[in-house]
Amino acid sequence: AELAEKKTKLIKKIKKTPSPIEKRKISEEIKAINNFMAEKIIPLKYELNKKIEKEEEKIKQTKVYTFREFPFCFFSAKTLRNLLNL
Repeated sequence: AELAEKKTKLIKKIKKTPSPIEKRKISEEIKAINNFMAEKIIPLKYELNKKIEKEEEKIKQTKVYTFREFPFCFFSAKTLRNLLNL
């Protein structure tokens, strides 16, 4: 949160600064903040992508299980006989 606030202040400052040299310094500070924030986000992005992959796989499986015209039986013949008491 601190870095985001600092970045916002720098952006406002760069808009008001007429000097190209000063603008370059501010720009470098903003780039440094961006790089630091990007490094901190990498592990979070990785974890979120893993969660998304797991959820997408669950959705695929659910679609297969709920598809009414699925041509295969999920139970073996023996299991079905036991369930139907045949």
